[in-house]
Amino acid sequence: MKVLYASEYIDHIEYAQILKLKDLGWVPVVVTGTPEFVDHLKNNSVEAIFFKDLSKSRVNKELRPKLLSLLKKHVPDIVYTVHGNRVTSNFRAVLSNKRFKRTPFLTYRGIIGNTNFIKNPESILTFNHPRTDGVLATSFAVKNYLQKQLLLKNKYLGVMYPGVDENFLKEKASESIDDEIFNKHHQKDKLNFCVLGTDRKSKGFTYLVEAISLLPDTIKTKIRVYYIGDPKEWEQTLKDDKSYVFLGYKKNPFKYFKKFDFMVMPSFQEGLGRASVEASMLGLPVIASNAGGLTEVIKNSQTGFVFKRCNSEELSRKISYIYKLGPQKWSALSNKMGIKSAAYMREKFIADVTVKTLISHFSALLVKKK
Repeated sequence: MKVLYASEYIDHIEYAQILKLKDLGWVPVVVTGTPEFVDHLKNNSVEAIFFKDLSKSRVNKELRPKLLSLLKKHVPDIVYTVHGNRVTSNFRAVLSNKRFKRTPFLTYRGIIGNTNFIKNPESILTFNHPRTDGVLATSFAVKNYLQKQLLLKNKYLGVMYPGVDENFLKEKASESIDDEIFNKHHQKDKLNFCVLGTDRKSKGFTYLVEAISLLPDTIKTKIRVYYIGDPKEWEQTLKDDKSYVFLGYKKNPFKYFKKFDFMVMPSFQEGLGRASVEASMLGLPVIASNAGGLTEVIKNSQTGFVFKRCNSEELSRKISYIYKLGPQKWSALSNKMGIKSAAYMREKFIADVTVKTLISHFSALLVKKK
């Protein structure tokens, strides 16, 4: 079976996914708007085409004839788009051509993990458009939301977790840390947390700040929160608070994970929380809110801790509980949970598993379109 796999950008997860599809007998033809993995795919006998204007606009009249020619050349059994309304909109238009009206069209995009974007008219069009045959959600939480809010009763609606490439993550995690700010502040005898991402309201960093402010000074002086990403105004607001270290954006954040005891994800909204999957795969347990699909990644008190979203007091109690164990026991707890979390990721979230899930959705949609 042949799948036309279109993505505005190919990352290491999709690269691994495409190679697994090939290994399992599918013939992927890849269309992407970024050149990074094109040569790697070609070296693995996968046809990959780079269109620099793939993500230029939702209505790209210059691109659409090229996409139509591509479809006529390869005649795929199914078309699958990932990442972004632009690539999805252009393929949807081309697939309205009489010759391809019966070709199943499935879309999977990380954007559907954020309920703010689900309410966006552009996203509603993507999900409810008659030429969109199916939508894959990032988690069961998002699937349930789509069913409830958008009433997608006549669409094929499934769930596929974003599979992680364990070997890739371990390779990145093994790199040395040459970071003056980090090396200056990191102390093994402190309880070290990390936060990863941007300072969007949906990420809930404010709840972590509130939680730490509720701790007595005897605990606050013994913990440290490392923020990896763009903190915007927080770095200025908390510049005099020694509990926080702002490391800025890091191309490879994974090499820092081995230096932390826990990751904190205090999200207000979350589709699944890819960072939680990556941290768990590398044996870094996560303390997360129960927003969205985070509870599908973390087993409370087994592979990490879960608290009620927006509840700073509960998060503060979790941090206090861990601290009161003492350095030896909180380190042992982190290691124990990390081993369990990595095992759980291998069970449900590695590329081998998620690609088989993707194939099952392809097969189900092909049957539905007959």
